[in-house]
Amino acid sequence: SDALVVNVVDIFDFNGSIIPGLSRFVSGNDVLLVGNKKDILPKSVKDGKVTQWLTERAHEEGMRPVDVMLTSAQNHHAIKELIQRIEKLRKGRDVYVVGVTNVGKSTLINAIIKEITGDKDITTNVNKDGKGEFTPTSSNKKYDVNYEGTTTDKGNFAGKITVLTYEATNKVYVF
Repeated sequence: SDALVVNVVDIFDFNGSIIPGLSRFVSGNDVLLVGNKKDILPKSVKDGKVTQWLTERAHEEGMRPVDVMLTSAQNHHAIKELIQRIEKLRKGRDVYVVGVTNVGKSTLINAIIKEITGDKDITTNVNKDGKGEFTPTSSNKKYDVNYEGTTTDKGNFAGKITVLTYEATNKVYVF
């Protein structure tokens, strides 16, 4: 389907965090390449150099990302900017967050949820069927979370995440 694919990679292990053949699987959909774990980089390293390097490495793998950005899901660095970039690039389409194990997909999604809801302390529970909820501990309100997709043979989740948030505005965010 027509979608935006957010491909999360570990900037310290690009080769180990790239999904082999991803360009074939996304079949012409736009890809936003997100280099995670920026917080571990020395301060002297320029973001532009890293994004240029990631772009070149992606091209070597046959991917042509529409954009490349750096984040730190753990420290919430550039999460607001990532949300804005996703909203700009998605053009009303679903957004799929993909990546291999341990690149920080769940931490990134949790950081996005925290940013969107304004709740800084949440607990996320998801069962094997992909149904779940997250509860901001500050308000104890439960929000429904649906993970629609599949778990690959390597244990990676591929699919869309629908987060129902902000009861007052009834906004639905699909990631």
